[in-house]
Amino acid sequence: MFFGVGRLAAAAARKGATLHLLTDHRAIYSYDLERTGTGGLVVHDVDTRDPDAVTAALEAIGEVAGVIGPVEKTDMLTLDVIARLGLRGPAAEAVRLVRDKRRLRAHLADAGLSKGAGVLADPATARWDELTAAVGSPFVVKDTAGSSSQNVWLIRSQEEFDGLRGTLRDAHPTGRLMAESYFVGPLYSAETLSWHGDTRLLGISGRIMSPEPICREEALAFPVAFPAATRDEIAEWITGVLDSVGYSDGFAHTEFILTDSGFEVVEINPRIPGGPCGEHMSEVLGADLYEAMVEMALDIRPGMLDRPPAPTGGTASVPLYAPRTGVFAGIEGLDRLDAHQGDVVLHPTRSPGQTVHTVRDQSAAVAILSAGGDTAELALLNALSATRALHVAIDPA
Repeated sequence: MFFGVGRLAAAAARKGATLHLLTDHRAIYSYDLERTGTGGLVVHDVDTRDPDAVTAALEAIGEVAGVIGPVEKTDMLTLDVIARLGLRGPAAEAVRLVRDKRRLRAHLADAGLSKGAGVLADPATARWDELTAAVGSPFVVKDTAGSSSQNVWLIRSQEEFDGLRGTLRDAHPTGRLMAESYFVGPLYSAETLSWHGDTRLLGISGRIMSPEPICREEALAFPVAFPAATRDEIAEWITGVLDSVGYSDGFAHTEFILTDSGFEVVEINPRIPGGPCGEHMSEVLGADLYEAMVEMALDIRPGMLDRPPAPTGGTASVPLYAPRTGVFAGIEGLDRLDAHQGDVVLHPTRSPGQTVHTVRDQSAAVAILSAGGDTAELALLNALSATRALHVAIDPA
């Protein structure tokens, strides 16, 4: 989910432009719009899965200077629409490459940037021994075009692999399924900004993951305080990775594992981090990520590239997950949040009455709690402390 529409509209206004929001689900922006208002923003109800409908809506606006696609689910459509309108955008082939996890894994291995392997795998016909010979054990089965940890399974045994066949009857992958090597180590994200091949590492976020075998993010903190030498090594490495895939313009949110043998890319997302992270990163860095998004859409070099990031404090976010499937009834304990340190903010992602169909992935989140601190570590402790006061109520479906 994308937060920050109000900031994006304000940034567009400062550049003499008007932001038009095209959406097929206006309600998901209600929290943002209630906080910031709709000044300088025009909302259009459009089927954003239909490139013809989106193109027609943009043409009806009149002069369109640029298009921003802030979430991965519309990446391919955004590229299509930009091409139809003859506008400048990110390198199309690079975006197609990184959004296809099978192609990306093969590319990184061929370029000497990964020791991992990945193969297309249909669990209905694939054999356990063949997959372990190709990618090792344990391994991950995932959707080649997936997002938000949906359709991701850690397979540690023949029994788990056999059981996956039944699970897949209720799965609806966006792309095809693949098996890939499972990397062991903490998960981080390199947050970068590139313009015409000039890449700047803005900072590194750290993740807390759920216990195996679930692959769900439980918390995020930014910026991780790596030693200067390690941070420089990460900056050089991620610049090489983005150069290799041809991603020369735009924000990138690259998830990687720090293994015993080095860095391993998990996935490259051509955007800022999801949820409210972009807003809080802007505050910590003292630079407006949303203004940079507008500048790039208008074919202007982002001003923040010429100002070295100077973090002041840290930020952390903790998703609040439904404890079980059912109907979301609300969050208890909200009246206690003001007593916690860190300027705690709760960002709703679901409305009471909505059904939670699974708790295996991040779609089970009903809200995201954010907090700040003098460091990322203190921000994380503030956020985790605040979540202890909250209880997600779920009624039977």
